Amino acid sequence: MFHAIRWCIGLLVICFSLFSHAQNFEAVKRAAERGDAAAQYALGVMIEKNGGNNPDKAAAEAAKWYRKAADQGYANAQVILDAVSALKRAAPLNKDAIQIAPEAVKRLRKLAEQGDAAAQFYLGVVYLDRHNGQDDALEASKWLRKASENGHTVAKNLLDGK
Repeated sequence: MFHAIRWCIGLLVICFSLFSHAQNFEAVKRAAERGDAAAQYALGVMIEKNGGNNPDKAAAEAAKWYRKAADQGYANAQVILDAVSALKRAAPLNKDAIQIAPEAVKRLRKLAEQGDAAAQFYLGVVYLDRHNGQDDALEASKWLRKASENGHTVAKNLLDGK
């Protein structure tokens, strides 16, 4: 009997958590649509973190919101877009290492250290793509793990080899 009650309470907590998350997402989305730069950035992070089955589509949608926030001068969004831009420039050329300005990496690291999951993910990818040896591999792993722990689905999938 006690286990059944505990199970029901656990189920209620999960349902409430999902409902609360959905309401929070909708509230952030409404604020973003009204033009709030911080909400636009937050919405981008939420979309990207929960990329689900189609991370490319989620990344494109997130980038749209990052761009809107960056266009209003929102610094965090500008930092993320610097990293995304560097990664996009490297990918089609099949470069061994991405080219990202040291100042951009420094700003990305600062944002990542503040607990921003998107910044942690992109910093991990920057280090992963640099191929400068063991130090970069360790840094990549560290930041991807932090992003995963902060709920970034794509980082988790990358670490899990999916």
